[in-house]
Amino acid sequence: MDDKSKVPILVYHHIYPEGSPELKAATGDSSGVIGEVEFRRHLEFISNEGWNVVSTSDVVDWIIDGTPLPDRAVALHFDNGWLDTRTVTMPIVKELGMTATCFPITDGVEAATEGHTASVRTRTEGRFEKPFMTWQQVGELLNES
Repeated sequence: MDDKSKVPILVYHHIYPEGSPELKAATGDSSGVIGEVEFRRHLEFISNEGWNVVSTSDVVDWIIDGTPLPDRAVALHFDNGWLDTRTVTMPIVKELGMTATCFPITDGVEAATEGHTASVRTRTEGRFEKPFMTWQQVGELLNES
């Protein structure tokens, strides 16, 4: 991959099980919120079209040090640290032999670890309470990557 290349980064917020109330409530304004069947279709398309999923660390190394990336590199990002990232998303990512990066809201993760919820405000969904991963689950993501 040469210096003039770009690396697409696909950003998701929630991947919900099919038929879940949260998925049914998602509207066209719910950026990055899709069902697990659609998400699997995204990843299978990426793979079938010859894209190579790389880690965010690989992208940073490419930018800073010029470390080579494979042709057609793409990165996957998951915002906020929602529980569905651990329970729905990561099993699919792992099954397909891919990698991803999660950017958790630490207040939400801390609250989940302590057994309660946190009210957060995001640009895509406004203010609400949804289940976050615990620190143990965040650690599990690290161990699986």
